[in-house]
Amino acid sequence: MVDSAQKASMEVNNWAIDFAVSQRAVWIKAGGEITQPTEADRAQMMKLMAPIGAEITARKPEEKAMFELLLKTAKRVQ
Repeated sequence: MVDSAQKASMEVNNWAIDFAVSQRAVWIKAGGEITQPTEADRAQMMKLMAPIGAEITARKPEEKAMFELLLKTAKRVQ
């Protein structure tokens, strides 16, 4: 079962990457633009979004515990 899951995961991952690349090309060909936010815009967005996870997960202890674990892990790997 684990082997099958790993194989399926790799197939889906490869498909998702190929799909994203092809859709980016379609977007650009149709006149779309790919932009990046400025550092100031990114910082403002992160400031606004930062409290959302804690607010939502505060209602359910099991979700709060998982969210806190995710935050702890994210800080460790940054």
